Amino acid sequence: DGKRLLMSRLAAPDAFGMASLFCPDEPFPTHVVAETACEALFLSRAWAEEAIARDARLSRNYIVLLSERIHFLNRRIEALGGDDVQGRLLRLIAELSRAQGGGPVTLPYSMSRLADALGAGRASLYRALDALCAQGVLRREGKTIALLEEQPKHEERRNLS
Repeated sequence: DGKRLLMSRLAAPDAFGMASLFCPDEPFPTHVVAETACEALFLSRAWAEEAIARDARLSRNYIVLLSERIHFLNRRIEALGGDDVQGRLLRLIAELSRAQGGGPVTLPYSMSRLADALGAGRASLYRALDALCAQGVLRREGKTIALLEEQPKHEERRNLS
């Protein structure tokens, strides 16, 4: 529908576009925006194939990197695809916290955009935030949200609503 969702923030020496390197017929699925002046190194498929053939460690590292991205995207899909707004919000906050190195999360987008990302209305999002704060699960100060308790395992998450 043309809406964009911030999936992650990159910093040196992060990489992007790894899966696209060997899928030349598919359009690049992500939109990368630089907040400040930076440099990016774009590698060709031919260069990658030659480098991988010369050094088995590069092949292993590439596979590890792709595997980590798959796990990251699976967690992000899980965070956005839960069965209730509170559960989806908790999973998204936990994933953002993990992606930002732990601790409180500064939301990278507006509440309207967050509601869209969670597939909820803004009123439902605010009710979920208020309920989770009242339950002592979250603390919110503006766009900064902190998880106050260990998140339950996947099987136990459904009981949070």
